[in-house]
Amino acid sequence: MLYLDKAIVRYGLMRPHTIGEIIDKMEKVNRLVMLYYFVQRRDSEVGRSCSFYSENKHGAMVRMDFYTERDGMCHNTTVTYFTSLECMYQDIIREHGRIQLHGRLEYLRDERKVIADFM
Repeated sequence: MLYLDKAIVRYGLMRPHTIGEIIDKMEKVNRLVMLYYFVQRRDSEVGRSCSFYSENKHGAMVRMDFYTERDGMCHNTTVTYFTSLECMYQDIIREHGRIQLHGRLEYLRDERKVIADFM
């Protein structure tokens, strides 16, 4: 999907991964920051999600979202590419506020840290 300020692309993963595997892999990628890790129900792998965004001081401006499906595995990633730092900042702050309304968060990056990432 193309917008004036961003493009959203969904990519299929080569093989399904658990949310834990995704988090481990993404945390090792230089210049990516975890925004949140959401757990819908503690006793189920279904409905979990996490989001990472690029450290904007170095290159591409992207946010990557992962979701577990019915089998408890991640099969896709949704990547948002931004045209400007301002658009990316607004999107990240909006997502930061939205995710807090939906349930249990295992991790949520402190809003002050998010703001500092864009200074």
